[in-house]
Amino acid sequence: MQLEQLRASMGTVALPVNWYLVWIVGFLILLFAVSVRSSKTVKTADDYVMADFKLGFFPICGSIIATVTGSAALISNV
Repeated sequence: MQLEQLRASMGTVALPVNWYLVWIVGFLILLFAVSVRSSKTVKTADDYVMADFKLGFFPICGSIIATVTGSAALISNV
């Protein structure tokens, strides 16, 4: 009898929300949606690499410089 009274007095107990898990699952859903949308627009390898070279000079140079800088930072031991 006491256990039933205790349960009745407690009511419903809300479970704690793990916000890290909510953000990770939300990010994965967003990533999946973007990849599905992008998969419909990219048809060839040239479309994938540098947006079919329609970006212009500075975005392409920036991408190449970032690639070289990133690889140099990983490989070098200076």
